[in-house]
Amino acid sequence: MRYVLEGSVRKAGNNLRITAQLIDGVNDSHIWAEKYNGTLDDVFEIQEKVSLSIVTALKLKLISGEVDKESAQDQRLIGKKTATI
Repeated sequence: MRYVLEGSVRKAGNNLRITAQLIDGVNDSHIWAEKYNGTLDDVFEIQEKVSLSIVTALKLKLISGEVDKESAQDQRLIGKKTATI
């Protein structure tokens, strides 16, 4: 698996605490971690915050990976141009 999401939900009375962390499944490094507090009345709002945070973290990671990939490809092309001159 490329990415793993793990977390927990704790409830005390009407209060909620949600923790979530996104882990790179290839190298076992943490990409993102966050804690959310709210009430049962806010459960859908908290769910949206968690989802948006995860999507943003993945988007940044994927964009960064694409930039690294493009940079490596550019370096290979520069090497080919240099070799043919």
